[in-house]
Amino acid sequence: MSEHYNPGVWIARTHKYPNGRHIRSAALVESMDSSAARSWAGLGSVAHSILCSSCYIPQNCIDEFNISFPSRSMSTHLTHVDLWRSAPNEAARNALWKKHAARHSEWLCFPFWSPFISSTIAPMHWYRNILEKQLRENMDWSWVKSNGIPTAPKATKAITQLELEWGRMALQYCTRQQLEKTGLTEGLLRYLCNERKIFNIGLPAKRMLKDLDTWRQEVHIINSAGMLTSPLPNDWALHNREAAAKASFYLSKSSNAEFLVRKSRVSDLQFLCSKFGLKSEGTHLQLSQRLVDYYRPTREDRTGVLNLTGDNNVSVLGVETMTEIQLDMEETIIPAWLKNPPKNFGTISHGKIGAEEYKSLAMVSMTISLVRIWHNAGDAYIQRLNHFLHLMLAVRVLALQSISKSNIGEFTYHYQQYLRNLKALYPHCTVVPTQHLGLHIPKFLEKFGPATRFNENPCEMFIGMLQEVPTNWRVGELEYTFHKEFALASNLEARLIEPAVREALGEVGSLIQDYFNTRHPDNSGHFADGWEYTHPSTTSILSEEVRTLLADFCRSRGLRTPTRRQFICTKMTNGHLVYQPEANAIGNSQILFDVPGTATRTAGRIEAICVQTEEVGSQTPQVLLLLRPFKPLNSIDNPLDIYSSHPLIGARGARIAAMFYEATSPGLPIVIQPKDIVAHIATCRYRDNSRRFTAPCIVAISLDLKHTRAQ
Repeated sequence: MSEHYNPGVWIARTHKYPNGRHIRSAALVESMDSSAARSWAGLGSVAHSILCSSCYIPQNCIDEFNISFPSRSMSTHLTHVDLWRSAPNEAARNALWKKHAARHSEWLCFPFWSPFISSTIAPMHWYRNILEKQLRENMDWSWVKSNGIPTAPKATKAITQLELEWGRMALQYCTRQQLEKTGLTEGLLRYLCNERKIFNIGLPAKRMLKDLDTWRQEVHIINSAGMLTSPLPNDWALHNREAAAKASFYLSKSSNAEFLVRKSRVSDLQFLCSKFGLKSEGTHLQLSQRLVDYYRPTREDRTGVLNLTGDNNVSVLGVETMTEIQLDMEETIIPAWLKNPPKNFGTISHGKIGAEEYKSLAMVSMTISLVRIWHNAGDAYIQRLNHFLHLMLAVRVLALQSISKSNIGEFTYHYQQYLRNLKALYPHCTVVPTQHLGLHIPKFLEKFGPATRFNENPCEMFIGMLQEVPTNWRVGELEYTFHKEFALASNLEARLIEPAVREALGEVGSLIQDYFNTRHPDNSGHFADGWEYTHPSTTSILSEEVRTLLADFCRSRGLRTPTRRQFICTKMTNGHLVYQPEANAIGNSQILFDVPGTATRTAGRIEAICVQTEEVGSQTPQVLLLLRPFKPLNSIDNPLDIYSSHPLIGARGARIAAMFYEATSPGLPIVIQPKDIVAHIATCRYRDNSRRFTAPCIVAISLDLKHTRAQ
């Protein structure tokens, strides 16, 4: 890389540059999964005590969803790297690594490179991980459990009655400093937190003690200085009852005297001996043995195992909801460019779900189904619906092809709303580093633009290509092998595109022609304004009614008068977007478009694509589309549209969802130009189980990932 950056390399000959070319290159951004990116950049992984690559948030604050922690700077990082490099031995380096999470990286030789900017939070891996965490763990999709809101953790460590008495006594009668020294067990701390609805899943004991102290201050057990607000009971003058309760608990767990000696003090054992009517003289070990011998026969009767009560055998996305989602997926129509998620998701047989499939699942399938199922299912489900939609809208921003400051603001708003209610709605689910890292994504959007410009999709595609290259494990020759393979493939493709070469190959050439027709249309491909149109080699004669319709439209827009003979296209493409008539591909025919001559934006299906080229009287290609708009809901059904009335995705929010009648409008079609197309839409037949609508309806989800929303 250093040589490629400066002075560069000389390529002797390519198909486009037969005389050779001088090339310089630089890798300004490295977008990859976090474990690879951190190793690449010389930073600690997400398991390090400093878990973030952008700020100094410690692991025990992982659930504090803010970016108020100090930012990591390049100057400080270089200082830490110098310390690491100058360390005298491996042990010293490990100590510095543990403290600073910084080591040398070869990329530091480039003056433009920074581990905090160049090594991005990779969008594709991030939204895959965040959606998987939300759907799989938080909402717990399941084909076994019934619908319901869990009221207890999936698994908790049982505690005893004596253990609980110790914990409650410590909370009630210990100062802040004393509580830190009590040694309350982790299981007991979690039980006490759950009793008080304090989030604790995955948090260390030190953090739970801190949060319990905050609760004690809120209920006025202690003051801001950590001192008790009420005097101790009179019997505490004789002995510390918290310490005695601790000794009593460990006595109940002791199978031998040595264990109790390690867990207690002499004065505590003397107090217990007096309580049980035993002699209180002797050494620590003698007192311990005396109590163990006395207590052993009755241990099981006097401890009483406790566990949290509540239902943890239900799921937010239970089998009933999953069945509804699957039925909706059967009725969903999407364009070809959108990855179709597996209909058997949530089962072992579906295999691994990719990032694009998760995105489609969230943006289309889950949105359509959950709004229908949960919009009137009670506050608990409505809160979880809106919570999910906030996450979906944040992920949607990362799919935009162009971006503005307002879009970045939308991501920040929706993602912060998602995090704000996360612990309250899913108190029994863990918090993971991915959720914190999302807070720093706006920084990279501001720096590099749309996430689609620095996500990992192209890299993953190249990895797949490289895996197909035969290397024979020749270490040291891989770079040459890859370069040779790509050069050969590029030169071969350039030659085969030439018609003369294909003709010379005979039957093989016709097969190559069929293959390249999908990538490099020739006689059937006409270009205009970035669009490419594919049509048969012969023209069609338009009916007088259609020609008159086209002529009226052209007159209103100052276009050339259409001829009677037109090419009827089978498809039109712009980049990876494909638009086709309904008869050719219904998924590619469904679009959102601006109605000419109005300020109205509506949805419909393409009926035909007409092209007038120089072959039929037009100097430059003139393309017109005939569309059948979906019928809008009437005054009776319109108030029942739960999608357009939704505050997040409807007319008052992102404006990406609405209902229409399934039938298209009768009469003559609408004529538009390609520039009037806004985007594809995804549709799903609305399952009107209560038969409230007067006619069958569909739900339309806008897939507009480029156009700026009209204000």
